[in-house]
Amino acid sequence: MKAILDRSAGSVRVLRRSMEPPQPDRTAGAAACTGGLERRCRMTPGERGRILKWAVAILLMMAGVGSVWPARAAQAVRVYLFDDSSGGFRRVDDPLAVWQWGLPAGDDVAASLGNVWATELDQHYLPATSSVIRSPTFSLSAYPGATMAIEHYYDIDPNGTCTLSDGTELGGVCGDGGFLRLLDGDGALHPLTPDEGYNAQVMYDDKITAAFSGKSDTWITSYFDLQGLTGDNVALELVFVSNDARWANGWFVSSVTFFDGDVIPPEVSVVVRPVDTSNVIGPYSVVAVASDNREVQKVTLYYSAGGGQTQATDMVANVGGRWEASIPGQDTGTEVRYYVEATDINGNTMSYPVDAPGGTWLSFRVRLPPPRALDFVPSPPPSLALNLTLQWLPPQELGDEGYAQEGQYLIDYQVIHTIFDEAGTVVGSSVVEDQDGDDTDLTAIVEAAGKPYTDQYQVRARYQVEDEEGNTTMALGDLSDPVSHALYVPHIQEIIPSAEYRGESTTLHVISAYTTFVDGDVELDLGRGIQVSNLVVESVTRCTATITLADDVPVGYRAVTIRTGDYDLTYQPGLEVIDQALQPAITRVEPDYVRVREKKQIKFTGANTDFIDESPSVDFWDDIQVLSLEVLSDTEFIVEIEATVGAAVGERAVRVISGSETFEVAFWVEPEEPVTTSPCNTSGRDSTLGDFSLVVATLGGMLLFRRHPCVAGRRQRGEYVVQRYAPECPGSDVPGGPPSGSGGGGSTHSAHPGKPARQHGVR
Repeated sequence: MKAILDRSAGSVRVLRRSMEPPQPDRTAGAAACTGGLERRCRMTPGERGRILKWAVAILLMMAGVGSVWPARAAQAVRVYLFDDSSGGFRRVDDPLAVWQWGLPAGDDVAASLGNVWATELDQHYLPATSSVIRSPTFSLSAYPGATMAIEHYYDIDPNGTCTLSDGTELGGVCGDGGFLRLLDGDGALHPLTPDEGYNAQVMYDDKITAAFSGKSDTWITSYFDLQGLTGDNVALELVFVSNDARWANGWFVSSVTFFDGDVIPPEVSVVVRPVDTSNVIGPYSVVAVASDNREVQKVTLYYSAGGGQTQATDMVANVGGRWEASIPGQDTGTEVRYYVEATDINGNTMSYPVDAPGGTWLSFRVRLPPPRALDFVPSPPPSLALNLTLQWLPPQELGDEGYAQEGQYLIDYQVIHTIFDEAGTVVGSSVVEDQDGDDTDLTAIVEAAGKPYTDQYQVRARYQVEDEEGNTTMALGDLSDPVSHALYVPHIQEIIPSAEYRGESTTLHVISAYTTFVDGDVELDLGRGIQVSNLVVESVTRCTATITLADDVPVGYRAVTIRTGDYDLTYQPGLEVIDQALQPAITRVEPDYVRVREKKQIKFTGANTDFIDESPSVDFWDDIQVLSLEVLSDTEFIVEIEATVGAAVGERAVRVISGSETFEVAFWVEPEEPVTTSPCNTSGRDSTLGDFSLVVATLGGMLLFRRHPCVAGRRQRGEYVVQRYAPECPGSDVPGGPPSGSGGGGSTHSAHPGKPARQHGVR
């Protein structure tokens, strides 16, 4: 039965899915008994069991063993779902047929639940009329504690005057509206009042009568307590009244449900609520007011402190329907969330707020007060400076005489500095601790990141808090309102280079912002072991100097400090000093030469390099083309090159760039290799060119035109060798070539500049 307790649209529809009444009304046409006129009423095994349980309870009570009826949730015993049918309702006293059953048109809310009974389905209701619809008769004799719920939506004009039929004005507002009543078997009418009451009034039969009017905005469920109404042949009537002032869409009813017991939840609200407090000792009092159409059984306070587990405590009943309980003291900075729930004697519950615990809860914070009136000194602050000065007032609860709350003592303050970028994103924050124990020091000098950033500052107090047992702890108060400023702060933006090796000398470039460097008024300092010379001011924001690092200067970062007549600027982390042994180098190039018109793969080997993450590139000069480059590891890569026809012969410096490192290594270009002969291939065949010979007889012997298998060197396609035939070729020098053992062969190569020069052989 929990679903029916929610006063929301569609709540009765939940009941429609499982409505098997335990004690069916066996009168003719009782829909709850039959589920349709075709089905007969039969007692189910569950019904027989429930009757037996009640009989046993009666016997036990009569014997003095028990005095309480067994708890049982109320059941729906009669349900009219107008989406399925008209429910047997009919118009009476409705000559203009204002009441109609069907699908509404022209109002999206009214049409959202299908077929309904309505005061006009497709137009505004008629003015100056009254109309009634009546249900089939039924019996209430078996249900002395019955309740009823209707699901309805209304858009009715509430305006008009309370005027009798003879024109006499009674005063007050009587608009259009609708109400409900019961007609008993003797013809007597019994007005019905919803649990929450009607919200307007109408003139009906020259009497001011309470009614529904205005606009409900959505489908709602209204409950009616029928306790004390009994009898057979009872009928429900819905009455609608309109005056001649104006009209609207009307009254729409989707369902009517009768229950054999109480389903109306209690009414509950919180009239005394804890507010934000600096009292960490507690307790925090909560007072609720609860009422019910029958009787409130209990009210429970549920609370959660600091996002922890929900705790429950029973509230104590007091006079006037008031229920009281308290929440124990909490630590500063704790948010306490809570709600109350009332339960009646029939187990119906209602929470406050109504959507708790799944929705909104009430809440308050236990906190220590923040400082006030935080501002810059002077105000407004300067536009160009290295730092700013803040000033504030004590927390308001403190006044000017110091902290006055029992058990809590202000000690000192903290400044919270937050840095925002131009997009409003937090890029940094810090806490400036005071911790001097002086609660009268209400100023602080703070640093600023400066443009393009915006600096925000807040202040909070630190307190010593004492609990009921005399134990003390440190606690932080709430943050003050923030103040912000975008300051032009002179600072060093960059140094180039950012790192150097021991024993090296280089030119250091210092680039700053919002500075006013003047030649002769600037001093650069990097500490012991780094000598500075030749300082030159290039502009108001730039200067250069030669720095020389000693061989034994400590490895690590060195702060770079610029001193001027107005201020000192320090750049952190500064210049990185690196051990010479860690300096990246190219240690080997293999081979270290290429011939003109030759393609060749060259392998480079390094030390302390990072070729995988810092992909290398190689410049062999314009007359040598780089065809491909493949990185093998952090210390090795291979380059395929081709020397062009006009490549300059001789030694050259090849440049390798990897990340921020640049290396130069020696490399040689050799002439194109001449065509030479070599000892015969005794096999008599050349697998590449093939071999053939043409012998021509001459007066002096024979000439041999041959693509010779013994010719070595760079031969081009279609190139032939003309030589005299020498039958003793194997094992001897081939005519036309250099003798065996001549210097036409190799040479010694070096991969590094500074090593002995190459000794080129005769080619």
